[in-house]
Formats: sequence, structure tokens, C-alpha cells
Amino acid sequence: GEVNLLLSHPNQANEAFATARGLKADYWPAYSLWAGFLMNSGHRPEALKLVTVGLEHSPNAKVLLQLYRDLGGKPSG
Repeated sequence: GEVNLLLSHPNQANEAFATARGLKADYWPAYSLWAGFLMNSGHRPEALKLVTVGLEHSPNAKVLLQLYRDLGGKPSG
């Protein structure tokens, strides 16, 4: 996925990240890298949804927690 982003192939990147998430749901980079792309592309609500799902599977991932805050997510508790 990351290589596809670097090559400016976002559709292929999305597919690769989705495959990675499907194979290993707690692999936080598959959420964070795609969410970062979405955020930088102006799709913040979609990025926030993806980061929220990522945190359900990997709740201690510092990168996801920071993205969540950056996207306006409100930590509970």
C-alpha cells in the first residue's frame, strides 16, 4: 500500500491496505497510512471512521491515537 501511495496509485493503495487489514485486523499501519492519505486528501470524516475502527483492533497504537486526536476524535474516559 505504501509503495502504491508513493507511486501515486491511490486505488491500488486502498486495496492493498484493505487486504492487509483483512488479513491482520490489529496491524495498525494499514489503518494509519491510509487514514493519513485520506486526511491529507480532504476526506477527514472517512479518515476518522477508519482510525476509529483501527483503534477497536489496536487500542494502544500511539500513531492511531494521535491521528484520532488530530482528526477531532474525543477520547473517552
